[in-house]
Amino acid sequence: MVKTKWKSITFVLVFFFAALMNSLSADAATVDELKSNWNVTRYYPIYEGSPEWQKHSMEDTLEANNPPYELLFDMSSAELATLLFEYPAMPQMTTYYGEDGGVDYTQFCMFLELKSDIFYELLRREDGMTAILTTYQNSGVDAQWFADEVYDQSDADQRKWYAEVFGSQFIRMYAKVFTEEEAALAKHVIQEKNEIYSKADHASPEYFAISDIENGDSHSNAQVRALFLSQDQIAEREAAFREAAASIPSEEESREEEVIAETSGKSKKPIGFIVSGCIFAAAVLTLGVVWLRRKKRTS
Repeated sequence: MVKTKWKSITFVLVFFFAALMNSLSADAATVDELKSNWNVTRYYPIYEGSPEWQKHSMEDTLEANNPPYELLFDMSSAELATLLFEYPAMPQMTTYYGEDGGVDYTQFCMFLELKSDIFYELLRREDGMTAILTTYQNSGVDAQWFADEVYDQSDADQRKWYAEVFGSQFIRMYAKVFTEEEAALAKHVIQEKNEIYSKADHASPEYFAISDIENGDSHSNAQVRALFLSQDQIAEREAAFREAAASIPSEEESREEEVIAETSGKSKKPIGFIVSGCIFAAAVLTLGVVWLRRKKRTS
């Protein structure tokens, strides 16, 4: 997969410099406008091939690709997991290298924990890990897909390849915080995936090395199962999420606002009708007075 490795490096370099050059593009939408699009599409507003691709700085792109908190909290874990595996910056995963010269996946996971609200929200949820494991399990990749080298035939298949790498490395790194139920599911997924990878010559162990796991369950009761953020970074993230959650009206408050708006709308109708009636009556009375005065003058 040397070719794939260089593609990922090229992707990041091209993205960085193009985004830098186009960050002040006059026809680019604002971050707020792009985030509001989430409520319509429920999908990333900036991805390769989209109209806004490479028109924004890296920071603005990452922020725009975080859904509004109200929508984020409302999405199911299954929907969030699907979005996670389609994260537009996924090719960045294979561009981090350790001292041994191999890919350092911990750096990308730290990046996700810090910059992707979707991933962080899944780490906060009780069923978030299960949703990620299930999405990886149902990726649709088989040994023939590797044998045919489909991953080098289209951008869509390239993204599918990166998603497959992420799924395998996610298990390898986060198994230590799986619950017993999650660990049991992970072991089942590992068995299925290893059967595929062992039959595929192009499934390089550098990307798809999954062995049996021993879950430590050490963080399963924590508020968030983030492994690569400092306590200060977690505290900052949690404060932002709590503030956002507190600003979102509850269902009861939303219903009250709807009732008030509806009542206000209904009350305006009779008032408007009365005012219109009064104006009409005054106009008729005025015309009548004018007509009587003219009649008296003529008589």
